[in-house]
Amino acid sequence: MQGKLIYEFGSFRLDPPERQLLRQGRPISLSPQLFSLLVVFVENSGNLISKEELRNKVWGKAFISEDALKVIIGNLRKAIGENGERYIETVRGEGYRFIAPVSKIEIPVPAQEGPDEEAVKRSSDPGSAPQQESQIPVLPRRHVPRRWFIAACAIAFLAVLAATVRFIVVLSPPPVVTGYTPLTHEGRQIGTFLPSDGVRVYFQELIGDRQVLAVVSASGSGEPVYLSTPFKTPVLEGMFPGGESLLVSDGWPQGTLWKLPLPGGSPQALGKMDGGIALAPDGRRYAQIEGGRTLAVANVDGSGVRRIYSSTGSLIYSPSWSPDGRRLCFTQLDPEAGKGADVYTIRSIDADGSNLRTLVPPTAGIESVYFCNWTPDARYLLYSAGTNGKADLWTIRDQPTWLPFAHPKPVRLTNNPVEFYAPASSLDGKKIFALGKLQHGELVRYDQQARALLPFMNGMSVTSLDFSRDGQWVTYVKFPENTLWLSRIDGSDSLQLTFAPFAADSPHWSPDGTRIAYRSALPGKPAEIFFISSDGGVPQQLIPGDQQEEGVPTWSPDGKYLTFGRLRYQPDKIDISILDLQTGRIKTVPESTGLWSPRWSPKGRYLMALSADALSFFSKSLLVFDFQTNRWKKLLDSAIEEPVWSHDDRYIYFVDGTGDDRVLYRVRVSDGKLERITDLAGFPHLSTWLGLSPDDSPLMSRDVRQTEIYALDVKW
Repeated sequence: MQGKLIYEFGSFRLDPPERQLLRQGRPISLSPQLFSLLVVFVENSGNLISKEELRNKVWGKAFISEDALKVIIGNLRKAIGENGERYIETVRGEGYRFIAPVSKIEIPVPAQEGPDEEAVKRSSDPGSAPQQESQIPVLPRRHVPRRWFIAACAIAFLAVLAATVRFIVVLSPPPVVTGYTPLTHEGRQIGTFLPSDGVRVYFQELIGDRQVLAVVSASGSGEPVYLSTPFKTPVLEGMFPGGESLLVSDGWPQGTLWKLPLPGGSPQALGKMDGGIALAPDGRRYAQIEGGRTLAVANVDGSGVRRIYSSTGSLIYSPSWSPDGRRLCFTQLDPEAGKGADVYTIRSIDADGSNLRTLVPPTAGIESVYFCNWTPDARYLLYSAGTNGKADLWTIRDQPTWLPFAHPKPVRLTNNPVEFYAPASSLDGKKIFALGKLQHGELVRYDQQARALLPFMNGMSVTSLDFSRDGQWVTYVKFPENTLWLSRIDGSDSLQLTFAPFAADSPHWSPDGTRIAYRSALPGKPAEIFFISSDGGVPQQLIPGDQQEEGVPTWSPDGKYLTFGRLRYQPDKIDISILDLQTGRIKTVPESTGLWSPRWSPKGRYLMALSADALSFFSKSLLVFDFQTNRWKKLLDSAIEEPVWSHDDRYIYFVDGTGDDRVLYRVRVSDGKLERITDLAGFPHLSTWLGLSPDDSPLMSRDVRQTEIYALDVKW
């Protein structure tokens, strides 16, 4: 008999072989990372475990900072209830100890029985039973033509070849990251293009309101050195062969391209630019996206434009060249493919416009793919992909076109608290340069008297707040977990309402305070509207079976109706809906075709909405529907982000994203008068979410993540 060990502590039962944690018989959902951490604690119950030992046992050689470890331990404590204080003890300056009594239980597992020995013996004994000779009819031999024989041999050879290649390509050990080295320690905003000459990594950085170009050692030794340029806002666009010069523009999205010699010298003007570009490895051509839907190739001076691919219904972006300059990869966003949800695909095409292929299909089970780049030998494609709002690095083997049966699978290279994105391979292929940051936010309130952003609700890492009508309770989404919570406005009596892997956003209280409507989605699936009781419980889907992306829900003042919209990418196919919660009937708001993101005003007279724009993240017009006149009125045209009603229905607050600086405004509904509240340029790292406190003070979430450049050692 063999056995397996399971552990019991408190009301929990931990089964490591089955990767299962039960609490009073009910399964508790833990991420693989938290489960592995809990197993280490329980197996070493009563013993002090140093921080370094924890890192080695759970993450191996992966880089885990001190702050990240604290966050992860905190998440485990929350997952096992009562803040985990009676289970995990912090030993200041030393490490941690699991202090709860643990019982080990050995569950016997019966050994697998073999075949009956007597039966085997009888079957192998020639004298155990009379043997009857089989009567097989003998058929006359036929002549097989030589060409058919050759064809059969060829088919057999190809089958063996296919099986062999599939074994080599698919079943070979996957690539793995073996180490992490931070190259910068700046804590500032860094651009996503990281070219390297093999010794140094060049990058673009924002220092206050000034944009600069810098270079840092690829080995991690030394501090960044800033490059001198004659441009006010230099934008790094590429590196010429051999690393002898950088391609720089003097503005974005429009500007002039310049060849900037290294380590110094006078820049040489090349031609005009409109939008971001990708310089080819030969330094003579570049690729560019035109109008969001066309991929074009041109000479570096802007001449000889050739449009090699166009998409009528999808958006394309982030082109990148193969090392030999013969192919391009790019990301394609297709809202129609997922019945309204964002569907991302990475495709490649030859530079002459032929041989369009799909490299990372949407069926791969990941979402929001960006920043594709090949390794120097073009055997692998690197890219970043998001899951539940967190980006990681992935790779997939780029098999030759003559091996369609290989079917390579994506491999996740990073999976730790640091969010990695924008990968680029070193020249020798042994390292990946990427941006990394720890996810954390701070809730802030704009104080108009102090003209400053001040922490609100103790600066919690939350977003998407909505307050109950009595101003006593608040619901919010925790960042980066994307789980829905509620609490009193002072943070007490908190209650978690939703759990991973569901990602929640945009909650709104019902007028009577008994329910919360919000959006929820599984990774790679469209977001749909749900209800949940303010006491907790099982969420209820608003429109079961819809399977389309549904917009932010807001309530009518009497709580009998909900309004919502659809995605903006297909303006001619969307409108605004109002759902009768008593009858389940849905009606369309008159003349709302091409509008999205509706918000019901608190007192109920108005419905505001934005004009849909398929090619922009901003909406160009803000409109208001008056239920008394049954008509729409345009309030203003601007690049509008996250509009929100004042509590008295008189104003709509919003952020204008026009130009380089974001500005916070409010517009009066009665006459369209625009009032400037503050310029947000002096407050960097703000998210796009905007809300209002019960006294109509603007609320925002500040991104306090520190973005740095990392060098990741990789074994292919």
